[in-house]
Amino acid sequence: MMEEEVVSNQSTSSAASAQEYYNTRSSETEKLRLARERLHLQTLIDKGDEKVNLKPNPNGKSSIWSSFKLIFLSERRTNFVQCNGCYQVFQHKRQSGTSGLIYHSKMCKEGGGLSIQVKNELRQGILDLGTKWCCQSGRPFSIFTRDIYFRKLIKLILDVALDNKSISLNEILPSANTISAKVDSLSENSINLLRPQIKEAAATSLAVTLDIWTETHTKASYFGMTAHYGYEDSGRNIILGFTKITAADNNTLKSEISFILQRWEIEDRIDQLVYVTDSCFLFVKAQSKKLWVTCLKSSHRLMQLKTKQSSGREPMLHLLLPRQNLQSFLRTPILTWIQTLSRTENVLRVKTLLLLISLRRRQPGTPTECPGSEQLVQKIAVWHNLMKDFLRHQVTLLLCCHEILFQLSRGHVLLTVWHNLRIQSLFENPLPHLNLTHTLRTAVENCFVLAAHSLSVC
Repeated sequence: MMEEEVVSNQSTSSAASAQEYYNTRSSETEKLRLARERLHLQTLIDKGDEKVNLKPNPNGKSSIWSSFKLIFLSERRTNFVQCNGCYQVFQHKRQSGTSGLIYHSKMCKEGGGLSIQVKNELRQGILDLGTKWCCQSGRPFSIFTRDIYFRKLIKLILDVALDNKSISLNEILPSANTISAKVDSLSENSINLLRPQIKEAAATSLAVTLDIWTETHTKASYFGMTAHYGYEDSGRNIILGFTKITAADNNTLKSEISFILQRWEIEDRIDQLVYVTDSCFLFVKAQSKKLWVTCLKSSHRLMQLKTKQSSGREPMLHLLLPRQNLQSFLRTPILTWIQTLSRTENVLRVKTLLLLISLRRRQPGTPTECPGSEQLVQKIAVWHNLMKDFLRHQVTLLLCCHEILFQLSRGHVLLTVWHNLRIQSLFENPLPHLNLTHTLRTAVENCFVLAAHSLSVC
């Protein structure tokens, strides 16, 4: 009997916990929705949109309504009002009290030493830069409202900069929900700006890296997809998608890849992209067998060569080197694999050699010049001369020696800043009228890829 009571109590406790969690999540979702709606109305008002009308509250009995106006969108009343002093938008439902409005009105008058225009510009500037700061540096969205010493620091700076003019931090520092809503807005704007570049690159030469990893503390799994392409004689890296996944199975990956490509309007190019990943088996099964996938697992044997056929294209060969550090890589005998290449079937049909190098740093940090890169450049120049002898000028070596760029949050890096101008000074017979766009197009359409994986930089 007692065991049944214990089980019953545990079930009741679990149900209560689940309901509490659901209520909390629902509350957070509602707050985020309201923050997005408030930000949208503020933007429309600032732009002078004709769909927005401001009207006095005819039923407002409190004197505070002389300082606020109701906001109507397309002739329908919203749950928001605007302050007549600072023109800031606030949530206010019909059944709500006026204590929040009274508090703001008081703080607004105390901050009268600061002009309305300056206050609005300061608030908008903090929102824009604060949102980018949170995204770039991994700061919590709530830092502006919950970090006491951060708020004290901002207050000190403002007091000194504004010559001790009184101003309320609550008027200019955004909430976590406002930051979250702004992230969505900035993300959509960025995608709209970059989409033409991605579509143009996908039509000629777009490489994509795919990755799955598990966060250490929460054990949550994530999927990331990054595009690499040439634009105006330089290399660019754009995170196409970054999402939390419940399982790393074929259907989930296929769905995520399809969704991301649809968002960038390049889904029709799915079998024309070059994919690089360290989970080759999963991604090949998730997609079709026609995909060109380079697997960069460090467990691959030295000199492992693979040939892939695709309709209308020359063979693509992949040379996968085992994990090693940069100095040992620079000492690796080159003649061995060059001789192997010269004996490989159909190697003379390959016109372009694209050298891709993937590095792994032990500690994350800012992009830095790769240690030993000058020696690497010199050695590749020697490789080029040796290859001309063995392969009889049938292969053109395309040098991609770059600075390090960290990919997502794992410390994986791809060398992606293309030093295209070095090629002509290094090689005796460079490609005539060499430019990055032409070179990348050639590399994708008729390519030989050397992938040297996981060079460990101190």
